[in-house]
Amino acid sequence: MWQRMSIDEYAEFNRGMGVKVRQENGVWWQQQHPFFYRPVFPFLQLTSRDVGEHPRCLGAVQHAVPQGEPCNSHMNFIVYEQPGSYKLSTLPKVNKKRILKTHKHLTIRPILDQKEFIAQGYPVYLSFYKRTRYSYKSDRRNPKIFAEWTRTLFRFPKVVVLGAYSQHKLLQIDISCLVEDTLFQLSTINSNEALELQISDLVLHIERELAAKHGEIKHIFSGSLAQKESLNKFKIQRGACVLIMPAYLHCHRALLSLIKFTRKNLYDRLIGLDKTQVQNKMKTAVCTELV
Repeated sequence: MWQRMSIDEYAEFNRGMGVKVRQENGVWWQQQHPFFYRPVFPFLQLTSRDVGEHPRCLGAVQHAVPQGEPCNSHMNFIVYEQPGSYKLSTLPKVNKKRILKTHKHLTIRPILDQKEFIAQGYPVYLSFYKRTRYSYKSDRRNPKIFAEWTRTLFRFPKVVVLGAYSQHKLLQIDISCLVEDTLFQLSTINSNEALELQISDLVLHIERELAAKHGEIKHIFSGSLAQKESLNKFKIQRGACVLIMPAYLHCHRALLSLIKFTRKNLYDRLIGLDKTQVQNKMKTAVCTELV
């Protein structure tokens, strides 16, 4: 179902989606927060020589480093390892039962038509926004802006848009793409009805089954470790683990000290958690390197 994208293509897709990206010394960076950048491809391991002089034109930057290189922080990601070995039978009994139950009443298929996405996806997005108050690109509440976003999204045919339907009514949207050998789970937009029917388990199962059959997918990237513990718990209970990558944070010492004393939560996210801290906090499986 997925066609491989290069990092260059993925950077252009992010730009199209409104993310600030720029290329420096051959590396694509994307803005995470104002004046703070990480590589577009989060697993990219760079040395100080790769980055060159502290790229002041970007502000503060952080990147993973190869083993043995100096590090002053960690980046924490949620990943599903070895997707080729996934089977429904490996899930906990309660999850397996939920998937089999919802599978009888739902249809999961790619959305290929822009008009269908605009007509049925807009109510799903409104339901999602009213429930979560998710602020990122919340101007999509405007139907004209939602339509413009849809047209941009469909300009990238290698990005897969999955829809979950009950009796032809769209209830959940999942957006993903394959970059190099990593499947990126980009967005899940679900309605209140989707939550009630517990559709997310089924969609995740379908994606992992398709990834297992793909043959060229080595990892499934499900985002950074979230501040909201329930999001981390949902993924970990379904077989994900926390990937800890040693990283180097290029930031002026005075600025980092200011952040530490004025915005402790932001400082903690920048510094990240090491293996022991993750195990103590999450009491979960930890993977320390990409296989």
